[in-house]
Amino acid sequence: MKAYVGDKKTLLAFNFQSRDNAKNLAGFTIFCQPPGQVPGFYLQNLLQFEEPTKHRPVASEPPNSTVNAPIQKYRWTHYPGTTHQGLSPTFGDYTYTVTPRYFDSVGSMQALDSALSVSVKVPVG
Repeated sequence: MKAYVGDKKTLLAFNFQSRDNAKNLAGFTIFCQPPGQVPGFYLQNLLQFEEPTKHRPVASEPPNSTVNAPIQKYRWTHYPGTTHQGLSPTFGDYTYTVTPRYFDSVGSMQALDSALSVSVKVPVG
């Protein structure tokens, strides 16, 4: 994973060292930890599964949260304040944790495996 910092935004880019790691890929879950005491959150996807209950959803998160509907691209741009934090986003060092998610043999998404997660800390603002 690489992070490219822009003007109050971050472009996250994902890749695998081997094509084999992309087999049965469902997408990428992105957890964002803003600076200071601001609570962390999962970024929101623009898409969600047609039948979210078939994919081991995290009940405390909305269906379009990337923990329930992983990003199906190899890149994503985060703009602080677009979904979380309202009109006064916090700026400073953000930590993004990206986890590849996979489908099982029957097409349901497997539970999040934090051993596959990669994190990067970048200055945003």
